[in-house]
Formats: sequence, structure tokens, C-alpha cells
Amino acid sequence: MTRAIALRIIILAVFGVQSADRYDEFAHVATALMHANTASLMLLPWLRKRFAGLGPWARLIRLRNRFDALLSAQGQGWIQMTCTSSCARWWSRDTTPPPAR
Repeated sequence: MTRAIALRIIILAVFGVQSADRYDEFAHVATALMHANTASLMLLPWLRKRFAGLGPWARLIRLRNRFDALLSAQGQGWIQMTCTSSCARWWSRDTTPPPAR
């Protein structure tokens, strides 16, 4: 239960997902990615083979690519919004020194 709450907070707050469909997709892919990333795959390099697109390594790669695609699609709007607002704040700062007394 706490893991589901934490995942929901991360998806909503950190990634800024607003729509329910998009949230469900993020939650599904993130959860599957966490379950697919096993210690044996990380500790035993010889298991990191795709076996004709099948097997645990191939599944992990597919999930990672899907998650990257979701982040890229979600991030495009967020990066543009953040850059625009932070650049606007930076450019609107008064950079002239205060007058001498």
C-alpha cells in the first residue's frame, strides 16, 4: 500500500502527469520495470543476452525503452515550461547595481 502511494506521488509530483490514462501507463511500466530489474541480471553479465528478443534481459530493455519514451514525451512540455519560466525570471532580474549612497 505504501509503495503504491509513493509511486502515485512520484508520478504526479515529479513527472507532472495529469491525465488518468497517462498515469496508468506510467504506473504499469514503472512497476513492471522495477520487477524486471533483478539482482541476477545486474550481477551476472552473461545473463544479459536478448535470446532472439526473448528472456529477462530483452524484457528489461523493452521496458526501459518504453519508460524512456514516456519520460521524453512527458518531459518535452515540462522542460519547455520550466526553461521558459526560469529564463523569464532570469531575464527579468534587475542586474544593475544599486545606486551608491
